[in-house]
Amino acid sequence: VLLGLSKNLAAELAPEIRVNAIAPGIIETDFSSALTADEQMSKFILSRTPAKRFGVTSEVASTAAFLASSDSSYVTGETIVVGGGMHV
Repeated sequence: VLLGLSKNLAAELAPEIRVNAIAPGIIETDFSSALTADEQMSKFILSRTPAKRFGVTSEVASTAAFLASSDSSYVTGETIVVGGGMHV
């Protein structure tokens, strides 16, 4: 749903407004602690994550900063995955 929403809004609001989305993988936060704190679950998730670690909030924040900057002026209707290459 989010993928379609960002693409449709980008088409509707361009060129004045750019619309993009960020799809985070498992980021170390209180919210994800049920997954990251459980050793067996962590091993299972990390075995499917090429980066072999969980993400940190600053990595998602950096992506948001990029999308908000003029460096991304030609990026619209996209979803950027910040997930360490994870495939389930």
